Amino acid sequence: TACPLLVRSAEEIEAALPEDLRQETQFVMVSFDTKRDTPQNLLAYAQDKGLDKENWHWLVGTPLQTRQLATLLGVQYRDAGNGVFAHSNLVTVVDPDGVPSARLEDGLDGRLQCHLQRVCIQRAKAFVEEQRVNRSLAADQIGQRQRQCQADQKSLAARERARVAC
Repeated sequence: TACPLLVRSAEEIEAALPEDLRQETQFVMVSFDTKRDTPQNLLAYAQDKGLDKENWHWLVGTPLQTRQLATLLGVQYRDAGNGVFAHSNLVTVVDPDGVPSARLEDGLDGRLQCHLQRVCIQRAKAFVEEQRVNRSLAADQIGQRQRQCQADQKSLAARERARVAC
């Protein structure tokens, strides 16, 4: 139903993620066996392995959908018979926009750690930029409010002068 090597790789990735990133990360396992695997079979497998978690998804599609996804991700596979599939051992990391950002093949060695460091650095930079933008927006809003207050004060003063002149 699922390749034990790839499942173990995904579990290692999950364990290596910082807690906050782990909660945001989705794991998607796609079956090549479109004839025998059903959503119910995959769910039973996930439950048996303790991987029926909210962030783990076990999918099976049509033969065409599966082949198209494999081609898109650079995964090669073929049916070797008796429910056995020969396939490349490739884990693809996809960013939130659906763009592959890393490919880890034949084990996870130090490339996973490097990729995680890059992700953490990118998140930190995005956070810093967001804070800078927020401070800039806040400063703009304060400036706008100050200018509006000044305009309101001038308008009030002018109305008061006009009232007094009458």
